[in-house]
Amino acid sequence: MTLCKDLVRIKRGDEVVWKEVRTETPGYNDAVVRLNFSASGDDGSAACYYAYNAVDDTALALSDPLSSYATSPSKMQLDGRSMALIF
Repeated sequence: MTLCKDLVRIKRGDEVVWKEVRTETPGYNDAVVRLNFSASGDDGSAACYYAYNAVDDTALALSDPLSSYATSPSKMQLDGRSMALIF
């Protein structure tokens, strides 16, 4: 979640005020971090997608669902536009 917020800050280049942060972990599909924010008086939104990255289900995955996903997003949308991510 922190990396997604940092990417928004870098892309926007101005002060960001977070309004809502939601995380969706839909089983074996990509996890999604959805952010709603305000920057320079305008409302915006972002979504970062993290690939499912677990070999098998474990107790850790049950207690921390995000542990089954990659630590870097595979794709990102900022204000409805897809952004290229190169790490």
